[in-house]
Amino acid sequence: MKKTLVNLSNHHSKIWSDEQKKEWDYIIDVPFPEIPTHYTTKDVERIVDEYGKKLDKIIEAEDGKSLYIMVQGEPSFTCMMQNVIALDMIAGCWDFAYPVLERTTIEENGEKINKMKFVRWRIF
Repeated sequence: MKKTLVNLSNHHSKIWSDEQKKEWDYIIDVPFPEIPTHYTTKDVERIVDEYGKKLDKIIEAEDGKSLYIMVQGEPSFTCMMQNVIALDMIAGCWDFAYPVLERTTIEENGEKINKMKFVRWRIF
C-alpha cells in the first residue's frame, strides 16, 4: 500500500534530506497557518476547524493509501489540531509521524546555536 505523509508545518519537504523523504511514496505539504500572538483561543479554534476541513478533503482524495500526518508549529494550534486528528485516527484515517532528530547545541558568543540531523521517523 502506498504511504502518504501530510506535512503540516513550515518546513516544506523540498528542503528535506533524501533520507527524510525516502520513507514516503507521496508527501503533501500543507503550510502551517500564521497564528498571531493576539489571537484568542476561539480564533485558533476557528483556524483548526478550517484546517480540519482541508484534511478531510485530503482523506477523501487519498482514499486507499496509508495516511500519516506530521503537525509541527505554534503549540496551541498544534495541540488542538492533534486532538481533531486523533478523532480521525479512531476512525482509522491517520497515524501520526514525527521525525526523530539528533540535536546538538553549541554556545558561541553568548548565543545558542541548535543543529538538528534527521535520524528516522517515529510512527504512532
